[in-house]
Amino acid sequence: MKRRVRSKSLLTAAILALVSATFQQTGGAAEPPPDFVAVTQVGPEHTEAIHIAPSRSWFLTGTYNAIVVWDMRTGSILRGLRSAGAQFTRMAISTDGRIVFARLAKDTGDETETVGWSAETGLSIENAAMLAPSLNGSNWTWIAHKWPAARPFPKDVPFDLAGQKKYLTDQQLAALVDIEKVESIEATDRKGVIQVTTSGEARDNAEESLWSYHAYFIDVARRKIVADVSGKTLRTFCGRPHGAFAFDGRHLLLALTSPSEFTSTNINALLVDTASAPPALKWSRPCRNNRFSGMEVRRGLIVVSATPDQVTLWDPATGRRIIHIDDIHASDVLTWSTDLSTFATGFYEQRTVADPHRYGVAVIRSGKKLFFATDAEVSEVRLGDDGSKIFARTNGAWSAWDASSGARLSSFDLPAAIDEVTAGGRGPKKSPDGKFEIGKDRLIETASGRALIRGHRFLQFSEDFRFVWSAGPSPAQTIRMWETVSGRLLWQATANDSESHDFLIMQYADGRVLASEGAEDLVKFVRGFEVRPFEGLQRR
Repeated sequence: MKRRVRSKSLLTAAILALVSATFQQTGGAAEPPPDFVAVTQVGPEHTEAIHIAPSRSWFLTGTYNAIVVWDMRTGSILRGLRSAGAQFTRMAISTDGRIVFARLAKDTGDETETVGWSAETGLSIENAAMLAPSLNGSNWTWIAHKWPAARPFPKDVPFDLAGQKKYLTDQQLAALVDIEKVESIEATDRKGVIQVTTSGEARDNAEESLWSYHAYFIDVARRKIVADVSGKTLRTFCGRPHGAFAFDGRHLLLALTSPSEFTSTNINALLVDTASAPPALKWSRPCRNNRFSGMEVRRGLIVVSATPDQVTLWDPATGRRIIHIDDIHASDVLTWSTDLSTFATGFYEQRTVADPHRYGVAVIRSGKKLFFATDAEVSEVRLGDDGSKIFARTNGAWSAWDASSGARLSSFDLPAAIDEVTAGGRGPKKSPDGKFEIGKDRLIETASGRALIRGHRFLQFSEDFRFVWSAGPSPAQTIRMWETVSGRLLWQATANDSESHDFLIMQYADGRVLASEGAEDLVKFVRGFEVRPFEGLQRR
């Protein structure tokens, strides 16, 4: 359970603000046109590298777990390329733009093989190693080494601002920028190119201080600015650019992973036309903070939590949001009745350090907020089938209340606990017949030792062991449901839960797509490099 000091004056006010419930949310359903596939537009959580195709019509972003193909003209995601059980270390594109190559590394970190895919279809290329460019060439873009040390100059140069300015002078770069306005110098992903950020220049003026800076990308050897943009141009950007970028002589592609240890911001890719005066921002993708995002399947529902303080429950069969609970306490004991009329979670509050601790159960029943006080932390809550009675365990003892009257029950029959069959310690890791077991990040058919599903963040059995759910590795807010015996993928759910935007997108094996209201723009129909919007919505 989570503890924190709160300042609300009344406990009742805290309870009334505890939960906001929404039971109706319509969505859209559509089937892709012939030969098109549905592609979610929720990209990877970060990016380590960017590489532009020879045609300048699409580009790649790379992470250790995934390489994503993007439409350079619009910023739409075309397809994702993955390899289970190994990490990507670098990537390349063939000179004719037809094949995407990548190098793989196992757990040891050593590169082991070259893999490839058709850029147009995403299908694997069997003889990729024979077709790939030389590993000694400059055609490969590093993923593993994409974020170099911030220091772009020799170690004997002081790392302070005075030392950085002296470095610019020594390299005869002072004429390219206003030395007095220099704020920082960083290395970039391109060898020999540094990023010099200034602030306070006349061109930096913007309505908000966040955008008052200018970024110059400078080729040190040629003593030339290869690209420059201002914060005013990049006003949709999540902070200041650094690290991953690509430049083709006219277009500058940038992507940001927040450097803060407290946040993990989704890739914010954007395209700047540097030939325009001033440079023009062609498109930009939004940032999303998913550091605390969690997604799992419990009792047939998809549970999404953007932060430890809130949770949303979704019905995967309909793409409908069942309930959203804000400012929850002790979400590890979140539970609900079988008929979905009642939802409950443990509650803890201490308004100031001088005030006593307050414990209890926060309940939503048919949209009404209730609170049942306890004398200690709540370690378990049970509701039964209809939620008419509330049961809470503290210090090993049980208490019960009538949900309608709020009266405490002196005697009661405790309902049975609902089993959670998972691989996380609350349930068995092996099916009753011993045929399947969950090992480290993989589902194993024990008779043959064949790994059916591997390389995922977690695996979880259904109660009858006929199905298994997996999450990750990228994007993190994705869950997949597989048939245990065949290993066949049945559906994939992509979700997000935040103050600004929450959604659920269900993609089924037969091509059908369900999108919750507001998520239509997060699905595109793609065939090769052709992109169509999510059309043919059937409102329910």
